[in-house]
Amino acid sequence: MPVVVTFAIDSAGRPHAIGRARDAYGDGSQDIVPALAAARFASGAARTGCEIRFTATQATIEEAPAQMVVAATIFPEVRPPRAAYARGFAPDTDCMTPPPEVRLRAYPDFKAIPQEPGTSDWTLVGYDIGASGKPSAIGVRYSSGNAALDRAAVTAVGRSRFEPGKRRGCAYPYWRRGAALAAPVSPEALKVRPAGSTCPIETGWATKPVLRYPTAFSRRRIEGWAVVAFDVAPWGQTGNVRVIAAEPAAAFGDAAMQVIRQATQPPSQGYVGCIERVRYVMPNREGEPETE
Repeated sequence: MPVVVTFAIDSAGRPHAIGRARDAYGDGSQDIVPALAAARFASGAARTGCEIRFTATQATIEEAPAQMVVAATIFPEVRPPRAAYARGFAPDTDCMTPPPEVRLRAYPDFKAIPQEPGTSDWTLVGYDIGASGKPSAIGVRYSSGNAALDRAAVTAVGRSRFEPGKRRGCAYPYWRRGAALAAPVSPEALKVRPAGSTCPIETGWATKPVLRYPTAFSRRRIEGWAVVAFDVAPWGQTGNVRVIAAEPAAAFGDAAMQVIRQATQPPSQGYVGCIERVRYVMPNREGEPETE
């Protein structure tokens, strides 16, 4: 069954309001919506009612395109088998078993390499090793397409050094994730407050919400938000939880609803039409994502 994704495009070419059919979830499709959220279309008039269909095709590691197999080994969700890693090496390699001892592993200056927020770029560099341990015949075997990273990776391999002894068909990956992709501007909570609301502007929590970042968006460092409406029973239990708005994808609304459902408020006369804005914000430094 194909995965059907619906979305809109703003005037700057950014996809938003991204959702997917409820019956279209499949193995290996978790990154489809985050990948679309990080993509860009040509700028121009805003567009709505857009749709993309993704149909999965099964293939063995040997049959699948090498570019796709190598990409899966760079950012794996589970540890790939050895055969998958082997697709990145030259067919006549003698560089895998055992691998050569590294005397110096040089790296690019990743901060100097331009990259779009929310994306993950990588380069797999192929090379031979001479008798002295110096790399030769250096070149890009497979790449996500960031030319600056490709050039820097080739230079880094050229500066690296290995134990003496000739080897052929070696390969090494360099990769990086882009900066956090900021969420679209969120509305003020009061402007989306349901009609007939009896809920105070500020309410407290007896059991505080446990905030969890949608995993697939966290991997790509994509930020988002959701505005959730709910009612509160006199004993403090939340109910009638629904999403008023969520961006850039409905997944942030789904996550926010779970947050509110698991929380409770102090006993009261009960309220209807309460509003909570949940913001998902990545940290500026390496570490776990933050939610607000």
